[in-house]
Amino acid sequence: MPISMSPVSPLPALPDYAAELVRLYGPVVGSKDISRILGYASPDAFRKARSRKTIPIRVFRLPGRRGYFASTSEIAHWLWNAVENSSAHGPVLHEHAK
Repeated sequence: MPISMSPVSPLPALPDYAAELVRLYGPVVGSKDISRILGYASPDAFRKARSRKTIPIRVFRLPGRRGYFASTSEIAHWLWNAVENSSAHGPVLHEHAK
């Protein structure tokens, strides 16, 4: 597939970014979605990172629920700061479908 360069869309303001994630996922996110949102290769990779205590956000258990959870707002803050502080503010590569 050909790859083209295009300018990066401006990052929305943090409150708007957080509100959009909360709208999409609700106020609390479970392990499966946490692993996907944070870019882990699999839920197992997330589990290993949790056991190694290398997850960049707080995860917690909820009474009467299985698995681990995180605040969607905290995930949004971490992601927004990661993008805002990255040095990759240059062009973004997009793959075009044939």
